[in-house]
Amino acid sequence: MLDHLVVSSETLQPTQPKHLPYFLVVTSAIRTYTAEQCGIYVFWDVLQDDLHLWEQHIEFTKLMNEKSYVSRLYTKVLKIHSHNEDLWVRSARWESSKEGNMNPDLAREILLKAQRVNPESQLIFLEMFRMELDLAKIAVKRKQILGLVDKKVC
Repeated sequence: MLDHLVVSSETLQPTQPKHLPYFLVVTSAIRTYTAEQCGIYVFWDVLQDDLHLWEQHIEFTKLMNEKSYVSRLYTKVLKIHSHNEDLWVRSARWESSKEGNMNPDLAREILLKAQRVNPESQLIFLEMFRMELDLAKIAVKRKQILGLVDKKVC
């Protein structure tokens, strides 16, 4: 069975790299091709319940610095694995992180949806609390830099 494909601008060649799943190996010569352009998206119809495969795909997409595609992948996987609390938290952290989209409002929305789906989750509640504290710290630092608040008050 063919484990891996290396897509090049000239040919499709079977190989056996050990570090990446078969649909994610792409040579630098075709850096501009996405998984969908290579016709690889078909595999998701069969393998969409495999969470480990989704995680590998997300990590690879992060390595390729495809920020908007990572967000779309998180949206797709959360529709399938909506009761996975850790996945909701990772998605929210991605959206609010410097490596991600730096969008705390979207991260807040994600955690609110997660709380609706998993109302008894302590992990999601604690993540919401941590995120709000981090945002408050950032707001206080900004006010200090602008000289709008005394440092002793903080």
